[in-house]
Amino acid sequence: MKGRVRRVVGVGLIVVGVLVLGYAAVAKWLGARELAPWREAADEVEREVPAGALTGDVGSPPCLTLPPKLQENLNTPGVVAALYLTKTKELIPIRKAATIREAEKLQTAAGIIPWETLRTWSGRWDEEGINVGLAGHATALYAAVFNRLEEYAVGDSFLVFTREGAFAYRVFDVRVVKDTEGWVLDPVPGKTVVTLVTCTPKGAVRPDRLIVRGELVRTYGAGECPTTDGR
Repeated sequence: MKGRVRRVVGVGLIVVGVLVLGYAAVAKWLGARELAPWREAADEVEREVPAGALTGDVGSPPCLTLPPKLQENLNTPGVVAALYLTKTKELIPIRKAATIREAEKLQTAAGIIPWETLRTWSGRWDEEGINVGLAGHATALYAAVFNRLEEYAVGDSFLVFTREGAFAYRVFDVRVVKDTEGWVLDPVPGKTVVTLVTCTPKGAVRPDRLIVRGELVRTYGAGECPTTDGR
């Protein structure tokens, strides 16, 4: 009898394992298919956007011509902007989320966290004193938008692209906090901030949160810069 029970339990565990692996494989395939246009756009950004602009260098021109695929992707329904992680050369769509939990569970986009300090946000990324939280999923099972966020360090950079231009941020804070420490999304005196948030360690039942905060250092208008004679 005991041997039969062990066999039944063993078969059950195998079935569960197969189902988990199957789910991970399907999720990975679906995610890769959805993000394929964004990988194509990321390649264009790397080729066509000046290197100085990708890091917010002071000497970079004040205007950027957005690559065609990026412009196309920014018109995707529900997409409000795009996050470019310069360190890992990844381009991630940004969507609004109804709840904090919804933002954290997004697998193929970064979600704007509906924090109370954003109630009066105009939607402009260069609004003085704002702190916009972007949450994304990280998992050990399959590809997710913030799987490589742990590679970021103070001094690294990232960009937010919109239809109106681009905004370059330099990382000034990287830390791990408890999921209850919402102060990381509060305004930072004297800074305009984007805060990237994901779970860590990957696969934990009650994970902490990896926080990467960047300060706005440069803004770029979309299109060709006017010449010195105003044309």
